[in-house]
Amino acid sequence: MSTPLLIDVSLPVRLLFGWTILAAGQLSVSYSNDYFDRAADRAGVRTRISGGSGVLLERPDLAPAARQIALVLIGSSLLLALFYVLLFPAPLSFLPFVLAGNLVGWYYTAPPPALASLLPVAMAAAACLRPPVGRAAAVAAAGRNLAALAVFVLLADLALAAPL
Repeated sequence: MSTPLLIDVSLPVRLLFGWTILAAGQLSVSYSNDYFDRAADRAGVRTRISGGSGVLLERPDLAPAARQIALVLIGSSLLLALFYVLLFPAPLSFLPFVLAGNLVGWYYTAPPPALASLLPVAMAAAACLRPPVGRAAAVAAAGRNLAALAVFVLLADLALAAPL
């Protein structure tokens, strides 16, 4: 465990700091997904849960800025994680965890490997690595709980997937 520089910090401050790390990573996913998914967004129909923001389709000149913003947000997330480990009693293993999360977010649609296209492979890996949650994902993917999956898809389709 790392040696904390600040010893007496309230839990809400630590939570806010942690959420800031997560927020920077999550925002980077939005920008990088818009950047790398432009061709798919151009061909698809936008809904509340898919199809991108549409900003880069309307303003293709902003594409380089979207990529740069995504990279700056990833860097911010990693830098904040480093400060978190230095300031609070957090294990050094937190840093590779944050790095992995940011890489998964970037490569979700970035080639190669565009992880979004590898979802069945990821679900199979989850089944092997993280039981029982992984097994639940594999069961749902295999269709053994088809009724629950169908209800989820129907509700999501009704509530979120209406064209904008």
